[in-house]
Amino acid sequence: MNSTDDPLEASRLSRRLELFEAITVPSLANQTTRDFEFVVLVDRDVPGHVRLELDRILQRLPGTHIVDFSPSLGVERTHWLNGLVGHAPPWFLTTNLDDDDALSADFIESLQVWAAGRVEQGSRRIMIAGAHSALEWNAIATPVHPAGELGSWRRDLPVSAGLSILCRVADCDVSILALTHSDVLFLAQGRIEDAAPHQHRRIDYFLDVAGMKSDEAMGMYDSLDAVAIALMVNHLGNVQATRHMNPARLPHSPVNGGLDRFGIDTERAIQIAECNRLTATGVLRQAKRVYRFTLQGQARPSLARRLGTGRIATRRALSTYLANRRV
Repeated sequence: MNSTDDPLEASRLSRRLELFEAITVPSLANQTTRDFEFVVLVDRDVPGHVRLELDRILQRLPGTHIVDFSPSLGVERTHWLNGLVGHAPPWFLTTNLDDDDALSADFIESLQVWAAGRVEQGSRRIMIAGAHSALEWNAIATPVHPAGELGSWRRDLPVSAGLSILCRVADCDVSILALTHSDVLFLAQGRIEDAAPHQHRRIDYFLDVAGMKSDEAMGMYDSLDAVAIALMVNHLGNVQATRHMNPARLPHSPVNGGLDRFGIDTERAIQIAECNRLTATGVLRQAKRVYRFTLQGQARPSLARRLGTGRIATRRALSTYLANRRV
């Protein structure tokens, strides 16, 4: 739903920083343990003023590392992290967290307890852990729910927030950035042949780096559902904005204090939800203009490109969502 597909477009960067500061950073500052390193990967072409703003935001998280991404960095492995943590540990636990999602206050501590147990068992050199259940926050204000709505969500594959890999580096030097959450499903269920070609290539690379055969992947996955919870946020800047906007799947609970466990301030949540409501109504007005001009044979290609012609389903879902709530 962005005005442009350029990830470095000024308004998009500003919006992502706002979400990062209000959602992701508080959830990490609120963790019950500080025994972890937070690494922020950024585009090398991010403007200087954005870097300064990022530095300001991350002041509340001592020990955070900002790293310019480069294909030559080899983020699929862990060696590039050794300099950041100050040594080369025998076991490495890496975890994924997008810039608009959050982890419950006990997530990292629970994850470390799981990892310590696996290391003590010593039965496997690599393990993957993830949560299939999560909370979803529809961060769009309604007259009844000014901070939006909160609901449970469960899926067959693990969610991306909190997805982790534990590896014994001497045997299989691999980080969580070698896989996506959709790849894990095929690995865990031994259905690699069912993966799409691009996934198959990524999984093959992962198995090669890990020094494993496909049949060894069975049993290398643990669910974190019983010990921790992640927060996935639906807003106007992510393609998954339709996840809970289907009337059959809508959560109808007010946020109330549901974001407290993630360290997210309620007043800030209301501000974000109201901003998204105003943006949503503007997006829908623009969408109607595109459709009207198209029907009259007066297509507006530039406007259509800005809206994203491949996201018609998202706009329709937004329209249904707002109409059902009389926004």
